[in-house]
Amino acid sequence: MKIAILGNLTPGYICPMTQGLERMLRELRAHPTVFPLSLNLLSHSAGIKGSLKHIFFRPYMSRLAEFDAIIVVQHLRDAFTTALAIETLRLLVPDTPVLLYDLTYLPTVGRWGPWLKSAGNELWGSGSQTFRGLKRYDWYLCVSKQNRLPMPAEEQPCSEIGIYLDDDSLYPAPKSSFRALIDFEREAFPGERKLQFEALKETDTDYVVLQGQYPISAIREIYRTCSIYFLAHMESFGLPICELQACGSRIMTPYADWCDAHRLPDASLGSHHRLPPNFVIYDNHKETLIHEIQRVKEKADPKAVAESFRRHHGHFLTGNPDALQDVLDRISRKEITAQSHQEYTGRTEQIPIRPDNTNKHQQ
Repeated sequence: MKIAILGNLTPGYICPMTQGLERMLRELRAHPTVFPLSLNLLSHSAGIKGSLKHIFFRPYMSRLAEFDAIIVVQHLRDAFTTALAIETLRLLVPDTPVLLYDLTYLPTVGRWGPWLKSAGNELWGSGSQTFRGLKRYDWYLCVSKQNRLPMPAEEQPCSEIGIYLDDDSLYPAPKSSFRALIDFEREAFPGERKLQFEALKETDTDYVVLQGQYPISAIREIYRTCSIYFLAHMESFGLPICELQACGSRIMTPYADWCDAHRLPDASLGSHHRLPPNFVIYDNHKETLIHEIQRVKEKADPKAVAESFRRHHGHFLTGNPDALQDVLDRISRKEITAQSHQEYTGRTEQIPIRPDNTNKHQQ
């Protein structure tokens, strides 16, 4: 089966998703082809740059008619904005199913609830910020179904295929010292960040702060030197959470619900406290954090952390090939077609608006 992957290979979370999807498909003996310029060409632009895109768009995208299915690799919000020309793509390849591979699945991500206030016609927003609903793609692939809201009770057009991150650069290397990694700064949570720095200073813990941009190879080299990682904000998923655990680092979070996508499947919905053992929740309390840093430092075992990650969330490292094979089988049996999205009318309106406590940690 020939699969076209519309992603990119530039630094950022789309790149490892694109590369991992390609690896999974090859291991399943499918025939994937990555179109690395596709997301740029699908994005509307004005002026000279937009004119050049228009010149290249049609011949580039017309090649997609040779494939059995197209998988777009993108994340909220960009996956649903009308600035991403999915409907134009469908005009060029009307008989080819178009699937989305995202970190999460829209009905489970409560923080985007405000979009859904006027989604009766599957289009909401205004001006350049207009968005489509679930009636946009023919099937949804996600890294994790676990998130802020539970999966709807009825059957969903969604398959949890995980992510294939394991490219031999993620492993618990020998560490010369116990070092903490501080995430990129987020202005919305200065108090949480200040507390992290204070606790690290009082425990005499070495640390490095992420700033600017890094090639994947460079940032993973940093990951391999660290023993604990501090979150800076609520993650919709958080690829670094996976990468750092694979390198032997514990995850330090002030609030359990900053990591909802990493809850275990048997977690009690609403409690948000059933995270794997690699996660340390310190409730944004400095004395608790100081105690936890000292405890983790005394018992640091990077290999045990990596093994625990594989045991609890192996599909976040090497994917879920069985789930992806099921999707390929559905395409072969014509259960997923270029018209499947038409069956999803009304699903967007059924998604609950954001929970009352979504922004409870906002400063």
